[in-house]
Amino acid sequence: MGAGVACSEGELTSLGACVGPPSLDLGQECGAVSHYRLYFLDRGDHIRRAVSLECRDDAEAIGLIEAHKDGRTLELWQGARQVIRVEADVSPQGALNHPA
Repeated sequence: MGAGVACSEGELTSLGACVGPPSLDLGQECGAVSHYRLYFLDRGDHIRRAVSLECRDDAEAIGLIEAHKDGRTLELWQGARQVIRVEADVSPQGALNHPA
């Protein structure tokens, strides 16, 4: 199974499901065992994008998100359990690159 896809901004349903064509494919596989969701948040902690991941364990899922940090706050969830939250880059350079 492939690593997941994300929805374009504004294309998430209230349940976080994708609507429409995928906009991001991490292009990596990690051995489908557990389902994870990676959320890219804006400054107001609203979900801007979401990515589905299938990984063997938390460490593998965390390893995948490390490569996709973009200066914004990220949250990795497995079902109702939050695995990790990576805070946004609050440096002046990071703020210029990601205004919202």
